[in-house]
Amino acid sequence: MEVTCDLMKYAGPLCRTAFSINLIIIICKKYREQRQSSFINADKISCYKCLIMIETTFYGDYGEESSRSLPVEWSNIHDQALERAYTDSILQGTVTPLLKRELHLKIQCKRLSEGKQELEIQEERPPKNYALSEEEILKRNKRLDQNKASAVRSRVRFRQREEELMREVNTLEQTRRTLVRMRDKLKKDISELQTSLLNHVNECKNEHLKCQAELRLRSITFHSNTMQPSCS
Repeated sequence: MEVTCDLMKYAGPLCRTAFSINLIIIICKKYREQRQSSFINADKISCYKCLIMIETTFYGDYGEESSRSLPVEWSNIHDQALERAYTDSILQGTVTPLLKRELHLKIQCKRLSEGKQELEIQEERPPKNYALSEEEILKRNKRLDQNKASAVRSRVRFRQREEELMREVNTLEQTRRTLVRMRDKLKKDISELQTSLLNHVNECKNEHLKCQAELRLRSITFHSNTMQPSCS
């Protein structure tokens, strides 16, 4: 038994049990009933055709004209959760909601066959709005006042901390300016000392050369006097 349809991959997991076959058949019936419905758009037509092919294929073994009967008579079952899953599957264009409902029913069936209680799933309910009592109103107002007071204290602490940080910044800025002035003064003193030392070194060097020149001059004068012949 083969069904040649590209969308069979979406319905494949549903074709593994007789229970799933019945689920597919009832989906196809409902699709057929609501074929002209306004909320079945063009995007759902391919899925509809796929399910009709599945229905036609499986009716050969499980159809109403067959000697076999369906394991479950769906016309006698009113499952609101299944109806919601069916509607969601149409709107979303996927069989995921039906798969989830099928899995839930399989789990329930297994638990009942083992003698266990049904697994109750609490559905999310919208919160109920009811009038507050006088005591609850007083508690709410007190809580709001406490929240406001806490917010005021937080803002005061924030401003105090901000002012403290600003004072610290100003102090550090003054210290920085003082250190910059001290640095500039030290640079100036170092420059003056370097100039004085350089002048002193230059003076010492010139004096030394002067002394050496005088010594050389005296030496040359002495040797020149001794080397001259005496006149008589």
